[in-house]
Amino acid sequence: ANADQLDTDGDKIGDVCDADIDGDKVANAADNCPLIANADQLDTDGDKIGDVCDTDIDGDGVLNDKDAFPLDKDESADTDGDKLGDNADNCPAVANADQVNTDGLADGGNACDADDDEDGVADTSDDFPLNAKLSSSFRLNSVSIADYVDQDRTMATYTTAATMGEGVLSLALADGVVIDRSNLKNLVDSNSATGTAPKLVLTLDKVPTAGTTGTVMLDLMLMENDDLDQTYQTAERKLSASIMVNWKSDGTNVEMTVPAGETATLGYEHNGNSYALSRVNGAADVVTFNKSDNYSNTPASIEVRAIDFFAAAAAANAKSADFSGLNLGSFFDGANNYHIAVGIAQGTDLGNFFYQSSDVLITKIMVNLKLGEVPGNGYTDTDNDGLPDTCDTGCLATGLTADTDDDNDGVSDEKDAFPLISLGELTDTDGDGFPNECDTACIASGMTADLDDDGDGVLDSLDSAPLDSSVSEASGASGGFKLPSTITVLKTEE
Repeated sequence: ANADQLDTDGDKIGDVCDADIDGDKVANAADNCPLIANADQLDTDGDKIGDVCDTDIDGDGVLNDKDAFPLDKDESADTDGDKLGDNADNCPAVANADQVNTDGLADGGNACDADDDEDGVADTSDDFPLNAKLSSSFRLNSVSIADYVDQDRTMATYTTAATMGEGVLSLALADGVVIDRSNLKNLVDSNSATGTAPKLVLTLDKVPTAGTTGTVMLDLMLMENDDLDQTYQTAERKLSASIMVNWKSDGTNVEMTVPAGETATLGYEHNGNSYALSRVNGAADVVTFNKSDNYSNTPASIEVRAIDFFAAAAAANAKSADFSGLNLGSFFDGANNYHIAVGIAQGTDLGNFFYQSSDVLITKIMVNLKLGEVPGNGYTDTDNDGLPDTCDTGCLATGLTADTDDDNDGVSDEKDAFPLISLGELTDTDGDGFPNECDTACIASGMTADLDDDGDGVLDSLDSAPLDSSVSEASGASGGFKLPSTITVLKTEE
């Protein structure tokens, strides 16, 4: 009897008397799922219930509709939705399909590991979270040249324009800036008790974190460079030296020392001839870390004194038989232009010196220096860039030229309403030296606000677009009107 006449496979043989109810060519007695066709008889968990009718296909105790991986008995959940089961996922709560795990430890993949390279410094404090050899860096903000002006018996600091390319930080002094030749000659000839050689001042935005250490090899080179090609020619004279320096940071101060007994080899080359000598050196000959000094550092600076080192080395070995013939005093008579380079080598995959936000290691810092006689007292240099505000015949004879922007605010003196007062951070839309707005401090400095910010001849108070010189109609006026194209401002000379 089969009053319901149920015929699952539609073969006109009712199920109650059909030897193959689901019509899959597998007899009911042998079929692991007799009511649902499954000719392949797939039974993933081997429980004799075919997958097509098994409510827990992989037999892991989690029903198929609750199982993220119904065919994998080892996985049933994917908490982070990265298509990887929680049991195999090295970061089950944070999606990371790539499963990258730099340190290879069981403390989790990089996505959830607080210290990816396992160097003991948390990723949040680690400048190099994927390099166990490094954890932090020196971040250079800028480099300036500090020189002793012999005539004034004082230091002058000259800013440089820096360009970073393929690891080389190239510096350029402003046109007309010269390094004091007489100071150099007096210094290396031991005729100056107060002078000091020019030095690179590396201002820093950041120093390595507390507890970090490192070793750096400085390769110093100074050569004549009148052809300005920065490449040594045999007719030019060149000095070179290599010095190893260890550093240790407490997060604020950095101690820089030369390993005990370390020697530096100083070389001199000219016209195919060369001299060499070694001397035990001290870190004070080469580098000094300053936590706070006169160079507006943020928060610190490193001084590199290559010329000081060369002078000290030569003076200490003036009578050395293998170094005779080198007189550093005459060295600075031979050319008007010199090139100085500081190579920074720290070993394979090692390095801590970077420029601003660049992720490229600094491997060399170099700059061309022009020597001349720096005028002393009597010449004013408002912005301390090495260029006098005015330069008379005697000044021009030294090789200097007058500064075209005395206050260094980006507005040339000929256009600047206040050529000796810098705009600083104030906005000057039309570049006339008048700031758009002038607060109490601005007024106290001697400046006043611009009455026509865009320089279109229409006063701001009447201008419908006071910051757009292409629109010069007075607001609310039909047809508008314009002021004369030129406004003469009378100033009282200071």
